Amino acid sequence: MSSEEPQWRKVHTITGVIPPSRHGHRAVAIRELIVVFGGGNEGIAEDLHVYNTVSKQWFLPAVRGDIPPGCAAHGLVCEGTRILVFGGMIEYGKYSNNLYELQANRWLWKKLKPRAPKNGLPPCPRIGHSFTLSGSRCYVFGGLSNVSEDPNGNVPRYMDDLYELELHSASGARGWSIPETKGGGPSARESHTAVAYAGLGSPKLFIFGGMQGRRLDDLWQLDLNTMMWSRPHTRGSTPLPRSLHSASVIGNKMFLFGGWVPVPESEKQKAAGMKWICTNALSLLNLDTMSWQNLGPQYDDVGSQLQNHKAQSEDQNARKPKARAGHCAAVVGSRLYVWSGRDSYHKSLGYQVCCKDLWYLETDRPSSSDAVMLIKSTVSMLHVAWRPVSAADCYLLQIQPVNPPAKQLDWSAADGERKSQDFQSVSECNTEEQENTSVQQHGNLAKSSISQVEPQAEKHEAEKTTHQSPEEALWFDVGVFKSLFSEVHCYYLPVENHQVTPSSRPSVTKERRLQDYQEREKEELTAGQTYRFRVAGLNYLGQGDFSQVSEFKTCQHGFPGAPSAVKINKANDVVCITWEAPPSPSGRILEYSMYMAVKKSRSSSSESPGQLTFIRIYRGTKMSCTLSSNQLENAHLDCSASSRPALVFRIAAKNEQGYGPATQIRWIQDLFKARAGSKADVCGADGRLAADSLQEEVKHLQEEVKHLHGQQEKLQSQLCECSEELQDKMREMEKLRLQVMTPQHVELLKVQMQQEMDQPVREHFHKLEEEAEKYRSDFNRLRYASTVLNTQFEHQEDQHAGVLERQRLRYEVEIAQLRKEKESLLAQYQHSDPLQDRKQLEMVLKEKTQLTMWVKSLQAEVAELQARKDNSDQQVENIQLSQNRQLAESQALVKSLEAERQSLDLRVVRIEGELNLSQEQHSQLTGQLHKAKREVSALTCQIESLKLSHKTAVDGVKLDLTRSKGEVERERDTLKCKMESVQTEVEVLKDMLEKNNALFVEKEMEMVKKVKAVCDEELYKTSVLHEEKLELEQHLAQCKQQIILHDSKVQSQKEEWEKQLWIVQKSEESARKEILSLKLRFKQQSSQLEELERQRAEAVHLQQKNQELCAHLGTLSKSEAELLQANQRLKEKLEEIKEENIRREGERMVEDSRAREAKLEESISQLKDKVLKLAAAEKKRRVQVEKKETGLQNTIFELSAQVDELTQESTSANK
Repeated sequence: MSSEEPQWRKVHTITGVIPPSRHGHRAVAIRELIVVFGGGNEGIAEDLHVYNTVSKQWFLPAVRGDIPPGCAAHGLVCEGTRILVFGGMIEYGKYSNNLYELQANRWLWKKLKPRAPKNGLPPCPRIGHSFTLSGSRCYVFGGLSNVSEDPNGNVPRYMDDLYELELHSASGARGWSIPETKGGGPSARESHTAVAYAGLGSPKLFIFGGMQGRRLDDLWQLDLNTMMWSRPHTRGSTPLPRSLHSASVIGNKMFLFGGWVPVPESEKQKAAGMKWICTNALSLLNLDTMSWQNLGPQYDDVGSQLQNHKAQSEDQNARKPKARAGHCAAVVGSRLYVWSGRDSYHKSLGYQVCCKDLWYLETDRPSSSDAVMLIKSTVSMLHVAWRPVSAADCYLLQIQPVNPPAKQLDWSAADGERKSQDFQSVSECNTEEQENTSVQQHGNLAKSSISQVEPQAEKHEAEKTTHQSPEEALWFDVGVFKSLFSEVHCYYLPVENHQVTPSSRPSVTKERRLQDYQEREKEELTAGQTYRFRVAGLNYLGQGDFSQVSEFKTCQHGFPGAPSAVKINKANDVVCITWEAPPSPSGRILEYSMYMAVKKSRSSSSESPGQLTFIRIYRGTKMSCTLSSNQLENAHLDCSASSRPALVFRIAAKNEQGYGPATQIRWIQDLFKARAGSKADVCGADGRLAADSLQEEVKHLQEEVKHLHGQQEKLQSQLCECSEELQDKMREMEKLRLQVMTPQHVELLKVQMQQEMDQPVREHFHKLEEEAEKYRSDFNRLRYASTVLNTQFEHQEDQHAGVLERQRLRYEVEIAQLRKEKESLLAQYQHSDPLQDRKQLEMVLKEKTQLTMWVKSLQAEVAELQARKDNSDQQVENIQLSQNRQLAESQALVKSLEAERQSLDLRVVRIEGELNLSQEQHSQLTGQLHKAKREVSALTCQIESLKLSHKTAVDGVKLDLTRSKGEVERERDTLKCKMESVQTEVEVLKDMLEKNNALFVEKEMEMVKKVKAVCDEELYKTSVLHEEKLELEQHLAQCKQQIILHDSKVQSQKEEWEKQLWIVQKSEESARKEILSLKLRFKQQSSQLEELERQRAEAVHLQQKNQELCAHLGTLSKSEAELLQANQRLKEKLEEIKEENIRREGERMVEDSRAREAKLEESISQLKDKVLKLAAAEKKRRVQVEKKETGLQNTIFELSAQVDELTQESTSANK
């Protein structure tokens, strides 16, 4: 950390998609990227915004997966390239406890479901909590929850619980746990801050401030090894109580900024009832010495905050950020970035004021950069690049010439073999990627997630062992650059009486950073000379340390240049490496040699740790080489230059003079997958764009080298015509300037493309919304119909239950009457005449035969009705099968339309490719401008400005295109989700209808079972009566024996017999009455039979209706076929018109087909409803007919039983 006091700096120039101001949001840093999520001002924001601190540009990444809803006051942490989001407020009173993970290298969201803790429940939904990462665990503490049972209410409760979340190594979370802590702990609170620090001792969690009815200023620490809470003893002045502030750790210091603090006593009269105001105070806590330090006043510009009549204005000359709370803070290197937040609440105006500015706190000088990398080498120029430093505003590049080597490398061994020592002199500087702080180089740095092949760098002999140490010689300035590359043609000699000492550090002043080199003498680079390079970063606090020294050599005359445009492609287990010929071959290329770094079998004490061992893997005239997986198994994985491992290859060309400089390629490998055995994969969130930018730059530079080489030979032979050529070049430059697209044309092109892309998408979105509304109305209508059917079914069920109860009561009454009649018949039988009884028995037997014949006819009619019922069921099943077939055909039609939509998407992708081709043409024009700049040295500054402006415009167009593409993809994903939800709703409705049909069938089966149970009960009762009848017969037999025994006493009992005859006559009269009653019952049964015949006629009428419905369904199928034919005709017409307007006609086709499909579905649903209603009505009639049949059968059984009893009684009476 620098000894100077940290300084605030405002970022003035910001480009890209700037997010709206907000509060309650959170931010994390991934290398040079700041990722902002959530928060809001007038509603909660849902988009994910990313700010590139190198290019000073905002952009919207095209996220996918389980995208979380917008939230505020949530928890956000970052581990490597994955981001975790927990909790937050989704809408007023509705809090969340969901956990989401974002893979930033693919911009892929994923919803995690960790297991619950073993000793309790998972954390409840909350806001204002702290979510802190320490190692592979996250800690959640405190927050504010809603304990209201009313979903629209809000009853807050402060939380003081602590949860621990264990993470997987690569992705995902294992589960929650509730650690057992000791030492009490902080009180319940929300809107506090928590940071993790693993310094001299065990890792600790520090919690400061927060809100619990009032603002708090206590500091707590939790030892994560012992889980012991304690309040550390601090020195210095403690900051004011506050909430909604930020706390960030840089090194061993925790920086507190902003938040809500109490109004000072001196300003309470002006506060007009306000108790709390925002602050812009900055405090520092040394976590090793536990000492507080206030960097500035605690209250600053209080009066402007207490003004209620207007908002605070933006001060362009402000030297520190204004007061705010609810902002976000992220640490990038040694810089603390602060963005947005609210600065006050104007009660009179009734709105919150949110800040729009972006600031960073400069806490230290820049760190040392990586070694300088070589991009291209020519006879008089070295194109070098270096990596960005997070805290550097510009870079100082220095050069030091080295004595020329005594021996040229000989790469043309006759035996075809080469020792590894020949390659140990080649530079080991890892040229992985070229980066630039300008907009055109890093406009889309974080949008590309992965790169497989690093940019090609031309390597020459470097790091030669010389007799003079680099620190003992003088270093010369090349210049101060804001970019990350430089084409070095010369360097500046020091002014007289101003020598740069080799060991002293250059002065750290603004004059040093903005030093003017125009008045100093230049020294041009010479051919075949080795130069050392080093670079140092500069910022407001001074100059950082210099990087490690790199050595590069310019090319020699007559030797070929290095091969260029190297590309690596992997297919299955085969790797193909291709390249292009050197831009300056200096004669005919005889052969190419390619070498690969391999694993060392033995380590020699004389070898340095950074030296690589190479073997030749290719030698020939072709400009391509194929490697198998077996060859790659012996490759050395180089991890020495940076944290990203790579495979190292070198390619060199040979002409008549010998081998020229080699091109070294570092093929980046994913460390995790490289250990598992894969040979090429992903390597970082910014590699692909850097690789693409370097590839484009290398192509342009190679074209420039080709043209410059030809022009150099012409200029050597035509020096006398320089003036005329200069004039010609001026004219050509004017023509090229006219050909280059101006910013106005670029803006017009952007507006036109945006309108053309937005209009059809917007129309399509509106149409899909209308379709979704139609689906919702259909769903509501079907739901209403289902409720009506349920109520009807319940009503019918109640009616059937009442009918069964009434029948049961009637049957019990009839059984009681039959029992009474039985007793009376027994009494009559005892006093009856046998002859008359015999006659009556004969009459009853005749009636019985007639009744049996009539019962058989009834049974035949019932069988006929059952057959007709089965036939109608078969017809209903046929109708349902035809409907299912029609639905399958409609679904196939929808799939075909979906395929057409995909073809339209492919057309859109092809159009985008054409746009990319036009952009490449623009890049070729810029290459021509660059040639003109090289040939006319006097106009270099103007051409560079034109080139930079053109690149910025093209990158802006690319950014807008990618943004619009991302928006279109997001809208398409949302529309797909809506369509899927509608389809799921339709499927749910179909399932509900099927369930209702199943319930109807089950209810019908239950009713049938109940009727059968009643019939079984009646049969049981008849069996009981039959047993009683047998008992009576036995009793009659006993009576017969008694009559035989008492025949001798007949004469003595004549008087008694006369009395019995009188009784028998009375019984005859009663029997006659009973026969009359039986006749009346027969008449009633005949009327019931007539009703059955009428119901049979109704069943025939229903069958006719079913036939009519079948005919109607046939006409509908014919109309559907006609519609399909019409649809086919429309398709043919649309195929003819597709070339003129592909998107619009495709969308109309989709809309027409969907409308027809909706109509077909409506007609099919209506037919289904009709069929279901008819089936229900037919089932009701069947149930009624079956009930009546069972009732008639029961009455017939009762009558037959009575007839049997009468016959028995008559026979006994006759006897």
